[in-house]
Amino acid sequence: MSTLRALTPSQRTVLDHLAHGCPDKEIAALMGISKTGVKKHLEHLRRRYGVSNRVAVVRAALEAGDLRIGKV
Repeated sequence: MSTLRALTPSQRTVLDHLAHGCPDKEIAALMGISKTGVKKHLEHLRRRYGVSNRVAVVRAALEAGDLRIGKV
């Protein structure tokens, strides 16, 4: 079951940047928010997927159908 509808637009954006390997500092600059803000979104994503790190967030989102990686 997809949790995509339950994700906020900011969480979706963070998730997309995580999937592309962006570090927190770069995500913050791209989104115009603080690095702390990125960390908060990441913490919510970790809790939502029940995982403990950013790689596992991306893997869980892929498995849940909340993220697709491909050519844009």
